[in-house]
Amino acid sequence: MLIHLPILRNATIYPDREAVRTADQRFTWREFAQRVLHIAKSLQQRGLRPGDRFCVLSGNHPSYLEIYYALPMIGAIIVPLNTRLSAPELRLILENCEPWGMAVGDTMLEIHHRLSFACPPPDKTFVIGASGDPGEFSQFEDLTRSTESVTDNPLVPLEELQDDRLVGIFYTGGTTATPKGVCLTHKNLTAHAYELQATLRLRSTDRYLHMAPMFHIADLASTFIITQVGGAHHFAAGFEPSQFADQVEAERVTCTLMVPTMLNILVQWLEKNPRDLSRFRQFLYGGSAIPADRLERALKVLPCKFFQGYGMTESSPTLSVLSDEDHRQGGMLLESAGRPLLGVQIRIVDNKGQPVAPGHVGEIQARAPNIMAGYWRNEEATKKAIVDGWYKSGDLGRMNDEGYLFLLDRLKDKIVSGGENIYSTEVEAILYQNADVVEACVVSAPDETWGERVVAVVVKRGESDLDQEKLKEFCRGRIADFKVPKDIHFRAELPKSGPGKFLKREIREEFWSGKSRRVN
Repeated sequence: MLIHLPILRNATIYPDREAVRTADQRFTWREFAQRVLHIAKSLQQRGLRPGDRFCVLSGNHPSYLEIYYALPMIGAIIVPLNTRLSAPELRLILENCEPWGMAVGDTMLEIHHRLSFACPPPDKTFVIGASGDPGEFSQFEDLTRSTESVTDNPLVPLEELQDDRLVGIFYTGGTTATPKGVCLTHKNLTAHAYELQATLRLRSTDRYLHMAPMFHIADLASTFIITQVGGAHHFAAGFEPSQFADQVEAERVTCTLMVPTMLNILVQWLEKNPRDLSRFRQFLYGGSAIPADRLERALKVLPCKFFQGYGMTESSPTLSVLSDEDHRQGGMLLESAGRPLLGVQIRIVDNKGQPVAPGHVGEIQARAPNIMAGYWRNEEATKKAIVDGWYKSGDLGRMNDEGYLFLLDRLKDKIVSGGENIYSTEVEAILYQNADVVEACVVSAPDETWGERVVAVVVKRGESDLDQEKLKEFCRGRIADFKVPKDIHFRAELPKSGPGKFLKREIREEFWSGKSRRVN
């Protein structure tokens, strides 16, 4: 169960089938496999060894896909970096994973410069997409021309590997303490691809568009499947509805993954700008919950199949899927997160860890081969997250008699806005850095565009002239823009329990009153 074997298989049985297409590049599976093998060999020649970490800070690009397959061939570990994070957040991740090398998109060189003292040296830094002189760095494209020849038989592995070896470390957040890096193995990612494919049933004729950011685990939900079946990879530099429609029409794109925010924006645009998307076959969406009325609108506007995935980085990422048939049934099923994937066990437990009967609310726990190996260099967090083989999701839900999962709330202080995880404690820590903030509590509120938005309720120093805009500006640059509170409410005091803890549920209720569930 090695994640890179399908590209070698495709080079043999589909050698002339298109594997990658961009506006100015096209590679067959034979050509793509040759490029990946050259990259692996070039990095090996430069000193990259099994277990070494290699970071990627880039937008969507074919080279990103090549890195995902080249590194596992030599036992190295990819660390995708969220391009929306601030420099301080990225610096913590770099210090935690200690990368041997790094690939940087040409549009990310400015932030890389601000991180330079924490980054690998120039001779181990490679620029993706540079059309001119990359300066002190090497062009990533140079790695595709290794001095060592590639065997005519691409099925020969570069070294013996085991499927429990790490493929990647995917960071889920953390600004003030040790960032949590989710460790995923060959077995985790390959098992997940097989499990999800049993439901999605992608085809060798499918053309998958990397519309969601490739640093995000959600994009990997389909990435490895489309390679397994020998389909083609297409790339979007960012999300823009007209560009999506253009690529579907011009490049015959048939499937993609979007977070609900993107899907909602696309539907609103198509309602005003009808396009012929009859070539498009199916959507997988996930990363956050989506209101039923939005789904009903999407089903009317887009003539294709819909699949909703629920999961998290720790599960590679999918645990359950709401199938297209379930979408067509409508009703209460549109509020469901679907049924467990083949090979995934889900249970609901009470606060004592005991399974509850169908219909009862409790924590969602999962056991499956796609559950992470643990958190990078964080044994304590791993032991808390996985108990007796069951991963504790921190989400509250229930299952009905037919095995459908319904997500209701979160035990963890987590906000999901536009598909991005935001932990309230990390935003609170930044707020407390302001000398005029006496107390701060960060919660989520429903948002029409982003699903959820970050809201801060603050007690300020009595004589302070601190206002909402000043405090927002204080946060900018210290944390990613998507984590900066959209609304800040000032209060004379915050509700607390007897021991002095903030009553977050009471504070959240102000924003969620009248909603049937406390996630959006």
